[in-house]
Amino acid sequence: MSNIFFIESPLNLICTHEAISFFKIKDYRIVIRLSTSDNNNDQIFNLIDILGIDQGKIEFIKIHSNNKNTLDYLKIIFYVFKSLINFRSKRIFIGNLHSGFLSLIVRTFSRNKIIMIDDGTKTIAIQNSFDTEYFYNLFTMYNLRPLSGQMIYKNNFEKISQLVARLEIDKNSILFLGSKLYEEDIVSESYYLELVNSIFRKYSDKKIIYIPHREESQKKIKKINSIENVSIKKLSYPVELFGLYEGELPYKAISFYSTALLTMKNLYGVDVESYYFNYKGSVHENNIDALYSFYEKEMRVVR
Repeated sequence: MSNIFFIESPLNLICTHEAISFFKIKDYRIVIRLSTSDNNNDQIFNLIDILGIDQGKIEFIKIHSNNKNTLDYLKIIFYVFKSLINFRSKRIFIGNLHSGFLSLIVRTFSRNKIIMIDDGTKTIAIQNSFDTEYFYNLFTMYNLRPLSGQMIYKNNFEKISQLVARLEIDKNSILFLGSKLYEEDIVSESYYLELVNSIFRKYSDKKIIYIPHREESQKKIKKINSIENVSIKKLSYPVELFGLYEGELPYKAISFYSTALLTMKNLYGVDVESYYFNYKGSVHENNIDALYSFYEKEMRVVR
């Protein structure tokens, strides 16, 4: 019986690579839903080469997440039926439970066959939404407490760690992982700029490398680029592989609640800091509360 991975992002693919090794999987298929973001897709293509994944095991599909046309719906129906035909699959790994496409795939399988892999900090929010009547098993980087009957397998990134040789530490550089807090209407643009400026002033003697989130506003990024001792570095690869691509690591990685803080810490042992901000009144308040509560157990949260 085969194992099937349904994924949509570079982080999903990294976790897929780890799961194949962790579960000692020999027979598998990887179905990757490409997005309308060229940057997202290019990172996936680059990762396939870097990780040495057998391209004969991969199937690409393109279904629009918004404004689906007739062809998109036909593709969804086709993959739902195809999944039913492959119902005897041993395990089904899902990269994004909130994806409209993948949520339909999930419904075609019994719960005990499904294992969720990380899709950023969404994993924490999803685990908090589960109860003893409704949950899926997880393969995750996060230290989460399982529910009764739930299996949580820990992803320590052992496979990718083997690719990372001993790297030099640049003691004069700080990596700031950008966030789409403004773009998701959690804070105003002016407040976001005020936040990053106050953080940058703490490290005025360091070179700050700002890594934008792929969905950050170009207008906002341009304003950040004008700040003294800050340079913008747009990556064509997941930030989790920064050390592998650049051949050196920053002195510290900082952000608000970026997933990459934990992956940088786990992969490279880099010192990381999470910065608190005022998000009270946001529709995401409960989820952000849960994230910071979790982060306080894993790293220093600066208030």
